[in-house]
Amino acid sequence: MTTTRIEISYKTIVFAFAVAIALWLIIQVLQILVLLFVALILVSTFHSPVDTLSKYHIPRAFSILIIYLLFLTVVGIFIGIIIPPLVDQIGNFGTRIPEVSRNLDVFLSNYKIPTANVTDTFTKEFSGIGSNALRFTFGLFGSLLSIITLLVLTFYMLLEWQ
Repeated sequence: MTTTRIEISYKTIVFAFAVAIALWLIIQVLQILVLLFVALILVSTFHSPVDTLSKYHIPRAFSILIIYLLFLTVVGIFIGIIIPPLVDQIGNFGTRIPEVSRNLDVFLSNYKIPTANVTDTFTKEFSGIGSNALRFTFGLFGSLLSIITLLVLTFYMLLEWQ
């Protein structure tokens, strides 16, 4: 029986570590890269209207602010149309939780399925609403900060983009 000897050069090990470090760095800056990518998309979207307004001798910064105002108005109208029905549905669901739980118990008991585990699971899932609300609040403020950063990046890129 012959033994096979496998030799790995130090260059291969260094290359593997370099790739691992590069991947780690990309993962660390991924959110920034996505933010820059979305900013470039917004710049390419807003560039033409800003140039059109600039041709009418409106200062470029003011042109960008006008386009931002129109964009944020459209987004605000969209959110204003979506949010009220969503809040109503969530409120209706919250008031109907006991009824849904009873109906689920009746349905499961009709098919002779033990309801203790289902009710306990149901209760456990809804008992964490407070911590989920806190997590949602932090996520919301983080998202708002990202949106403000995105708009500022887009503003400065549009100012310099000729």
